[in-house]
Amino acid sequence: MFVGKLVWVREEALSSIVAVEMLELPVSDTDAAIEQEFDHKETGILGMFVHRISSQIIQLRSSLMTLLGDRMSEGQSSGLVRDEFGLHKIIVAATASGKLFGIDNLSGEILWQRRLEDATPFLDQTTDRKHMVLYVQRTTRHFPHPAQCLLLFQDKVDLVAGFVSLVRPLSYETLQYTRDLVAGFVLLVRPLSYETLQYTRDLVVVFNTGKGSLFIFNPFTGQPTSEGLVKLGFRIKQSSLLHQPNKEFLRGVLLLDDSNNIHVFPESTREVAHNIAASTFLFTGETNGTLTGYALTLSPSEHLLVTEVWKLHIDQPTIEVVGKNPMERVHSQGRVLGDRSVLYKYVNPNLVAVVTQAPDPVHKYLLSIFLVDVVSGAVVFSVVHKRAKGPVHLVHSENWLVYSLFNDKFRRTEVVALELYEGKTQSNTTAFSSVLSPIQPIVDRQAFILPATVEAMKETITEKGITSKHILVALSTGGVVELPWVFLDPRRPFTLTPEMREEGVIPYMPELPIPSESIINYNQTLMRIQGIHTSPSGLESTSLVLVYGLDLFYTRVAPSKTFDVLKEDFDYFLITVVLTALLLASYVTKKLSSKKALKQAWK
Repeated sequence: MFVGKLVWVREEALSSIVAVEMLELPVSDTDAAIEQEFDHKETGILGMFVHRISSQIIQLRSSLMTLLGDRMSEGQSSGLVRDEFGLHKIIVAATASGKLFGIDNLSGEILWQRRLEDATPFLDQTTDRKHMVLYVQRTTRHFPHPAQCLLLFQDKVDLVAGFVSLVRPLSYETLQYTRDLVAGFVLLVRPLSYETLQYTRDLVVVFNTGKGSLFIFNPFTGQPTSEGLVKLGFRIKQSSLLHQPNKEFLRGVLLLDDSNNIHVFPESTREVAHNIAASTFLFTGETNGTLTGYALTLSPSEHLLVTEVWKLHIDQPTIEVVGKNPMERVHSQGRVLGDRSVLYKYVNPNLVAVVTQAPDPVHKYLLSIFLVDVVSGAVVFSVVHKRAKGPVHLVHSENWLVYSLFNDKFRRTEVVALELYEGKTQSNTTAFSSVLSPIQPIVDRQAFILPATVEAMKETITEKGITSKHILVALSTGGVVELPWVFLDPRRPFTLTPEMREEGVIPYMPELPIPSESIINYNQTLMRIQGIHTSPSGLESTSLVLVYGLDLFYTRVAPSKTFDVLKEDFDYFLITVVLTALLLASYVTKKLSSKKALKQAWK
């Protein structure tokens, strides 16, 4: 018992995170002064020399303060500066209640928080899943421009006074929480009796308008920019981040409304959108299984327009559409086989996975996976699972796909892995084209039994893509297991040949192991996990992991071990002694060699 003392504080809103990003911290004042040296070329040689001397004085003062033990010598009292290995970041999280948080990933401290009035997440009508869209428009790598983020959400309220008509008779308990009203969500302003609810005309209710809003802010302070909160006045059908920035290194956001009009935010990036319109494509997906692809064009009056270029009717309810992580880098273009030949990967950046589920009179359930090229609208590959249903958790990366499903026939969770290859000849070594001579990939697939229920899945990611990828699987038991790709490799054979052994493939076993040493949260049980977010660090070997749900858990993993960092027990003294001995030995042998050469010259 701690009488009169605050023992712990828990932000309840953090149990309903719907969007999250990790951002690099800004450089210190000392490093910023070095960066500014290259921005003063117009001042002449003398001005650049004076600026160089002043920046070196700042560095000397910083070094002296560090030696004296003053940790605040960087000039930023909060300590939010980029570290040497890029492990210190800020977590920006948006919650279903409309609150934004900035969290220090190392200490877990909430650095700032902001509540957005009238903000509510988008709702997936099929899966009943809530989400907001968080875009990083500019990072801290473009000093002196500050970092900037944009959050998309729905406008929650529209006050209406009048008669409320129900779609069907409902009980009072159901009416308090129902969405089954004509206009959408309803929240009671004051407690009312059931009889009053039936007959009142003076009831003030709060309806969900469905119209979009956006909030542009600095992710390190939470303060809005000059644009701040913008009420769009239309429903958002699709959004996309431009792949090229403007002169201020700011990437714009394209918004497609329900009338198929295109909008660009902020306005300063409209010129970039005009320049890249010919290479920009959008696609939309509806819950009835209809996918539509659009291309950006310019009207004669230089206005952005969208033109429908393809439409795909799957005719099955869509429950999931998953693309690739735009941050990922593919380091290796092929896989070396045991016979020294190369099997080239089918790396299509325009490929998305569409998951549908429909009832069937014979097989009860049909779960289908479609791989669709969203530029051409072509179905690259499809597979149907009979007597299988969701929940489906899917990871799409490089040339492979991993997803989990529930096998209703055997009453178990299964994990399916797909791997796509072009073959032993590469079609294009420079850039992938979805239009020019599309190829049909070779697909390897395999299914495994997972003796647990999956809550979420995510792949690890690194800055250059050199490190092997592992799959992080959140289990209903509260653990997060790290599965190496070698376990999920669809090329695992029943009988291992010498070529396969040399390739590093292990024999196929139907059940995936869950060793206790692969649980990355150790003895910390995580309840009701909603998602996993991964982010690259400054070290190629290390990936940062945030698990969120009812609890928050942060850690870092090294799938290929820490090959770019010295171990903690590295013997610095021994290596110093060895190097000193080698240096002395080389100096002594040089002297002896010169004396011997001199003696031989006098003979």
